[in-house]
Amino acid sequence: GLLIANEALSQLSYSPEPIRRSKARQGEGFRKAGEARQGAGKIQAFPDKPGLRAKGGGRYNSRMNPIFFLLVELLEIYKWIVIAAVIVSWLIVFNVINTYNSFVRSLLHMLSALTEPVFRRVRKFLPPMGGLDLSPIVVFVIIITLQYTIGWISTRYGL
Repeated sequence: GLLIANEALSQLSYSPEPIRRSKARQGEGFRKAGEARQGAGKIQAFPDKPGLRAKGGGRYNSRMNPIFFLLVELLEIYKWIVIAAVIVSWLIVFNVINTYNSFVRSLLHMLSALTEPVFRRVRKFLPPMGGLDLSPIVVFVIIITLQYTIGWISTRYGL
């Protein structure tokens, strides 16, 4: 039972593959480190420099136009601003944060100034959903689509 659980867990993690019971010697549960190193099958962005990874999880290639790079990064920052606005609005609804605090009030003002103009345009096209605001979800999908499109244009046309 323990060997089966160990094999199942090794399938979920990045640990080396276990040796099958028929091939295992007494006290040997995993292959030698030289045969299967941890993370040996991972694709690295910079293979000559093993410590470096591509920033952003593959949103852009290494030869992307700097203007496209800037656009993708600005969209990424705005995506996090939308997430923060949604979380803060939930915290206000559930009375977790005090809106009378001056710092919280200035944070709310900043988030609403950054997100409400975009949300308002999306709300013009969305029908009312009975108190449920879907505009942040639509904005989030639009941002992700724009990021993907910019990356695709950069890769496709070499810009």
